[in-house]
Amino acid sequence: MKRTKRLMALTAAALLSFGTLIGCAGRPGGNADLKITISKLGYGTEWLKAIAEKYTEKTGVTFDIVEPVGNAGIDAIYAEMESLASDTDIFITRQRHFFETIYKGSISVDGVRYPCQYADLTDVYTADSDGSTIKDKMKPEFEQFYNVDGAYYGLPWAESALGIVRNKDVWDKLGFTDADVPLTTDELFDLCNTIKSKTAASADLKGVAPFIYSLSDEYYTPFAPVWFGQYEGSEGIGNFFNGLDPAGETSYNLYAYDGQEKALEVLNELISDKNGYQHEASKDLTFTNMQSYFLMGQAVFCVNGTWLEIEMGSNYKGANIDYIKTPVISALSEKLSYYQSGADTANDEKLSALVAYVDAHPEEGDNADRPAGTTEEDVEIVRDARHIGSYLGEGKDHIISIPAYSRNIEAAKEFLKFIYSDEGLNIFYEVTQGQMLPVIPTTGYDESKITTTSFRKAINQVLNEGYILPWESSMPTKIYALGGVSTYWNNGLTTTVMKALLQGTSPASIINTNQSYLKTNWKTITDY
Repeated sequence: MKRTKRLMALTAAALLSFGTLIGCAGRPGGNADLKITISKLGYGTEWLKAIAEKYTEKTGVTFDIVEPVGNAGIDAIYAEMESLASDTDIFITRQRHFFETIYKGSISVDGVRYPCQYADLTDVYTADSDGSTIKDKMKPEFEQFYNVDGAYYGLPWAESALGIVRNKDVWDKLGFTDADVPLTTDELFDLCNTIKSKTAASADLKGVAPFIYSLSDEYYTPFAPVWFGQYEGSEGIGNFFNGLDPAGETSYNLYAYDGQEKALEVLNELISDKNGYQHEASKDLTFTNMQSYFLMGQAVFCVNGTWLEIEMGSNYKGANIDYIKTPVISALSEKLSYYQSGADTANDEKLSALVAYVDAHPEEGDNADRPAGTTEEDVEIVRDARHIGSYLGEGKDHIISIPAYSRNIEAAKEFLKFIYSDEGLNIFYEVTQGQMLPVIPTTGYDESKITTTSFRKAINQVLNEGYILPWESSMPTKIYALGGVSTYWNNGLTTTVMKALLQGTSPASIINTNQSYLKTNWKTITDY
């Protein structure tokens, strides 16, 4: 998203937002006790209003809830936060430069110096919460993400995953079964060709494509790292997360991982116009229209997030959609014992057999009766790829924070404690009809008041299984947070990776551009 000028963004906030006043008492001038500014995105804002209403009922505290809409609303909120002149007590948005802001340290507002732009929420994390603490109730990967040298400045308000969503109705009409779900990327491309042949021969399914996307707001660029992670494995991707090169050293060679180019090769094959795997209208569709096309059966798959059903509302309630695991990158065979140069079909058949095997034997070390011609090490490499890269994690940049200069920090903190209490968490769960925060109630979520759709069941299975590569545009490692190194191949590029590929730029050229940029600018990048 482009960063807008502050004046334009603040104007946009006024035009694009509307306020909801819960209760009537409050600050002088007719204001409520607490002002909350929340981005109105795919998850909606009804959950917050319901929690605030219950809190008012219990405590008498009143709220002014302001709801800037969409990406323009995020721009406006960011400008408001950066102005250091906001009267908002709690911000709920997709944060930008969150860790960079923390690392930059103290700010001065009205002659008062604060150690950070955000209030320290460590006492919220560690306060009693239904016999536990929010910190202990939070999923470890989220708690670790927000932990900055032992302190916490934000809380998550979303947990989601990006993956390949399947339209089951179209899948069934094409005569496919679960046995046809592709296990490798080569199998995925074969399936796309089969779909093209089947739809071309069917009057009822003519024009239906294997995949669909919206070029104006595409998800392929943020999704592609899943194949990078599969190829490099836990150790390699851990090095990258920590700002290290393939040798585990600090250097400008952050884009010298083989898996980065391999992942782009897969993406290039998937989106290439010459292959025809994407719906012909994809480049002209808005994101909402793309989702409508998909839900109406114009494509078998689309890359999308767990918010899809909520975002599209009641018009598509109960749509017959689910997730498939992301096929394992076929190039992984190059790392396995059986690999033979030039024997692509045989290599991929063995890889497919290994993927099927680890799906049936998910536990590490369970390698008995493995596919013939493979080793225990082969099994563990494929198991690792499957477990860290079946989906891509999203949501950690959906952050709740309190400005350090708020006049109502303690009251704001008490409300945050209520949001993450068992009662607050279950209100969120009920209002969103099964959407879970990455904070688990001590007694679990109460399913008695929700109607779980088939897609919500699929989402919960994905989140509970946890085969998710944690990937965010805002990483806590300083080389990304302060150095500004892009995690999406965007160092030195003038457009997104996907648009560069569509324009004919090769994966190798994109990698070279990234490497050249980092090498040339390394001194400036690391000057923090």
